[in-house]
Amino acid sequence: MEKKAVLSIGMIFKNEIRCLERCLESLLPLRETIPCELVMADTGSSDGSREVAERYADTLIPFPWVNDFSAARNAVMDRCSGKWFLSIDADEWLDGDVSELAGFLRSDAQGLDGGTVIIRNYATRELFGDYSDFAALRLVRLSADVRFEGAIHESLIAKSSSSLTVKALRKTLLHHDGYADLGRGHTREKRERNIQILRRELAEAPDDLRRLLQYLESGLDEPDYPDQIRRACALVEKKAQGWEVYGPPIFRLAVSAAVKLELPETDSWIKQADEWFPDSYYTRVDVAERAFSDAWNRKKDYAQSIVWGERYLTACADYAASQNLSFTLVGGPLTRVLPVNQQMVCIFLASAYLEERQPEKALTLLGTVDGTLLDEAMMGFLTGAIAKLQNQSSLDTGVLVQAIWDKLSLPIPSPEKAALRQDLFQKQGYQTLSDIYRREELETTGFCRPAYTAFLPLEDRCGLGRSAAVLAAITPELLEEKMAAVQNWGETPFDVLIDALKRGGAFPRPEIPLNAEELDGFAAKLAREPDTLYHIFLRAASNDCAGNWQTLAWAQALALTAVQVFDWESGGEMGMDLARSFAKVEGTFLTGCYAPEVLLDENLRILPPLHRFGWRCAQAFNALDSGDAAGYVQMLRAGLETAPGVQPMVEYLTEHTPALQVPPPPPELLALAEQVRTILSAYGPESPAVQAVKESPAYQRVAYLLEGDSK
Repeated sequence: MEKKAVLSIGMIFKNEIRCLERCLESLLPLRETIPCELVMADTGSSDGSREVAERYADTLIPFPWVNDFSAARNAVMDRCSGKWFLSIDADEWLDGDVSELAGFLRSDAQGLDGGTVIIRNYATRELFGDYSDFAALRLVRLSADVRFEGAIHESLIAKSSSSLTVKALRKTLLHHDGYADLGRGHTREKRERNIQILRRELAEAPDDLRRLLQYLESGLDEPDYPDQIRRACALVEKKAQGWEVYGPPIFRLAVSAAVKLELPETDSWIKQADEWFPDSYYTRVDVAERAFSDAWNRKKDYAQSIVWGERYLTACADYAASQNLSFTLVGGPLTRVLPVNQQMVCIFLASAYLEERQPEKALTLLGTVDGTLLDEAMMGFLTGAIAKLQNQSSLDTGVLVQAIWDKLSLPIPSPEKAALRQDLFQKQGYQTLSDIYRREELETTGFCRPAYTAFLPLEDRCGLGRSAAVLAAITPELLEEKMAAVQNWGETPFDVLIDALKRGGAFPRPEIPLNAEELDGFAAKLAREPDTLYHIFLRAASNDCAGNWQTLAWAQALALTAVQVFDWESGGEMGMDLARSFAKVEGTFLTGCYAPEVLLDENLRILPPLHRFGWRCAQAFNALDSGDAAGYVQMLRAGLETAPGVQPMVEYLTEHTPALQVPPPPPELLALAEQVRTILSAYGPESPAVQAVKESPAYQRVAYLLEGDSK
C-alpha cells in the first residue's frame, strides 16, 4: 500500500523545454526522502514540455491559459492531497541539500502555517556571483483557506486571516535563472504578457497600491512609467490603503527610475524614502545604493556618497544576518543587494575616500573586495582605485595587492575563470605602465609615487609585476636582471620595452627566443618614436651580430624600418650613418640567410624588393670604399630599379656622398673655358679648326667643363 503523500509539489508550465527536466530531476532527492506527489498543469505547451512532464508527474492536467497565474496555480492546488503544499516554477531547481526541508515536514511543524524558502535569482547564465537571495512563502499547510491571489506576481494568502505563521527555512534553496540573459525576444514576450495583465487589473482598480506596484515592477520601459510612478508616490503621501506596506517598494522603484531617467524628483524621493521608511530594507539597501550612485556620478559629491555608501554596506551586512525576511519584502526581492553590487560600491566608495583624503579607509575597504566576482569593467575600476591609492599616498599597498591577486587566482567557479580574471587584472594594470599615463600622473595634484609601483609585489607571480620591475630598475645591472625575467615581451606594454631600450637594455634576450615576425612587429612599433628607433638601430648595427641569428634578425628588422621612416629630404648627417649601417646589416643578413648563388645578379629576383635593394646598397658601399665611385652610383641605380620606393634615399646618397662631390673650378679656369667656347662657336662642327682646338693644351685643361655642358 502506497504511503499517503506528506508533501504535494505543484507546478504550472508552458513551453519550458529549456529547463523543465532540470527542475524535475532536482526534486528526486526530496521525493525519495519524503512521501510526495507531483501535480502539474500544462497551460498550452507546444515544444515537447508536456512529454517531459509525463515522465515525472503523478498528476498532469491541461489548463487553458486565461491570463491569470493564480487561477492556474489554484487549479493545481485543488488536485493536491498532501498535508503540505510546495510551489515551484519550471525555471527553478531545488538545491541538493534537502535535509532542512525534510526535517520540517517530518516534524509536522505544529502551530505553523508554512515556511519561507530562499530564492536565489541569477542575473547571468554563469550562475555565479551575480545573484540575489530573498525569502519567499512557497510552503504552506494545504487547506481550502489558503489560496493564490493576483493575476500576476501572485502570492499565497489566508482568506480568513490577515497573516500566516511561518518559519524561515534558511538552508532550503530554490535556484532561479528565468530572467538570466534570455535574450531580447524572450524577455520582451514575458514583459508584454505581464503588462497586458497588469493594465487590465489596474483599469479595474487604479488606486490599488498593490496592483500599481506590480505594474511599476514590470513597466519601466512603458511611456507612461514616469507619470505612473509619480501617481504611486502621491498615493503613498496621501496614505492610501496599504501605504505602509507598499510605500517602501514603491519609493525604491521611484528612486531607481529617477536616477536612471534623471528625473527632477530624485533628491526629494530619496529624502522622502529615508524619512518615511528608514527601517525598510528597500530604503536601507536599494535606495541607499541608488543615492550613493547619484551622489558619486551625477553630483560628484564624494562626502555625501560616503554617507550613503557606508549606510548601504551596513544594511547589506544586516540583511545577510537577518533570520526572517518573508514579510518585509512584499514588493519582490531587493535589486541592489547582489554581491556584484556590493563589490562595485566598495570600489567606488574607496575612490570617494581618496577624493576626501582618507587613504587609510580606502586601503581597508579595498581589502574586502572579492575579485572572483568582478567583470572587465569592474576590474578596471578596481585597478584604477589601487593606482590612485598608490600615487596619492605613501601607505604600504603590498599586502593588499597580493591578497587581491590571491583571490583572483582561486579556481572559482573554474580554473579557466581564474585565468580570465588574472588576464583582466593585468590588462587593466598595464595601463599604469604606459608612457602617457606616467607623464600625466606626474602632473596630478597630490602625486606621491608612480602608480605602477603598486604591482611590484607581484614580480614573481605575473607579467604585470615583472613589467613593473623593469620600469623600476635603476641600475644597468638591475635592468638586465629584470629584463631577463620577462617571459613574454609580446604581452608586455611596448612602452616598457622602449623605456628599457632607451636606458641601454639588451634586446632581444637570449632567454626568450623570438621569431622574425615578432621582431618585425617590435621594430614597426618603434616607428612611432623615430629618434629612438634610429638610436637603437645604430647601436644594434654597431654590434658584431654575425654569429647570433636572433640579434642579427633584430638588427635587420630595425634596419628595414629605419630607412623607410627616415626623412631623407632633410635628414642631415645622420642619413649617411643610417645608410651605411643599413648596408652593413643587410649584407651580413643576406649572406647568412642565402646560398652564394642566390646573391648573383641573375638570381636576385627571388629576393623581396627591399632585400634586393639592401644587397645592392651593400655592394655600392663596398665599391665606394674601394675607390670606385662610378660603381657606387651604378649599384645604387640598379637597386632603385628593383625598389622605386627608395628613390629619396638614393637621391640623398648621391648628393651627400663625399667622393661624389666635385669642388667648383677656380675663376681663371672658368674664364679660359669661356674663351675656348667662344672660339669653337665660330666654326661648324665638321670644321678642321674645331679638331685643332680640341687637341690644344688649353682645351684639355677645360674639357670636362665644356663636355659636361654638351651632355
